[in-house]
Amino acid sequence: MEKGPSAGLWPRTVTVALALEWGFLVVFAVGWLYTGGEAETFAARAPLIVLSALAMGVQSAAARRLEVSGIATTYITGTVTTLAAWLVRWFGGGGATASTRPQAGMTDLGAPRQARRAVGLLAAVWGIYLGGAMVAGACVRLGPESAVLFPLALMLIVAVTAAVHWPQ
Repeated sequence: MEKGPSAGLWPRTVTVALALEWGFLVVFAVGWLYTGGEAETFAARAPLIVLSALAMGVQSAAARRLEVSGIATTYITGTVTTLAAWLVRWFGGGGATASTRPQAGMTDLGAPRQARRAVGLLAAVWGIYLGGAMVAGACVRLGPESAVLFPLALMLIVAVTAAVHWPQ
């Protein structure tokens, strides 16, 4: 997904990408439920791995299109590394300034207020990761159906909300 002039807070391409991701996840869910959540052979596992990888790739492209610096959707360590770097700069150096250059993938926000905002956003994302992991664990305990249907419901809610609130 190419970056171009932003069409507002939520570009239409992000909504389209989320709908595509949802489609991949629906096919994944059907395969997951068909195998009972335990694909025993490589021939049964491989398509599920490919579908989940495609969904994660589309999700990463959608997140990148939103241009929110430091938030990685497919690997938690990227977000926590960015959060830690901002915290070190914020607490250790009196806040991010124009003279403190962030590492690759981080935006030079240039002011303590903006540094607090970046740290707050990254901490909130990390909290959402933890909450999501807890909900996912609970869903797995409930059974293979909820383990795939709950995320599908969330994706559908986000895509529909985006389409209704930011139509283009």
